[in-house]
Amino acid sequence: MYAATPAERVAWEAGAEPGNGVATVRAVKLQHKDMWLADRYFQRARCAYDVGILAHLSGLAVLLVPGAVNGGQWAAVGVVLLAIIFEAIWISSLYHGRGPKWFVPSYRHARMALHSEVE
Repeated sequence: MYAATPAERVAWEAGAEPGNGVATVRAVKLQHKDMWLADRYFQRARCAYDVGILAHLSGLAVLLVPGAVNGGQWAAVGVVLLAIIFEAIWISSLYHGRGPKWFVPSYRHARMALHSEVE
């Protein structure tokens, strides 16, 4: 779960002994801060990725709009618009914690499945 265990963090501190409770508490608190920061960075990266995908698809739809009546180009625009709708629904479901478990299972889905098998 962590990049470094509390014992490793205690060993890095100058003059800290392995059995030092204060150093261990400090190392655990530092790990909690690191995990909080990592979570924030992952959330921001996920948001930027989602916005980038929607912007890319929107730009593609704008580029494909034909100047004259052309069935093939309108079909391509329709496909891209469907992709935008699908992506927006996908993003919304993931942000609300209701991601499609049949396609992208999570630990929550595994826990529920394993719990139901035990009973």
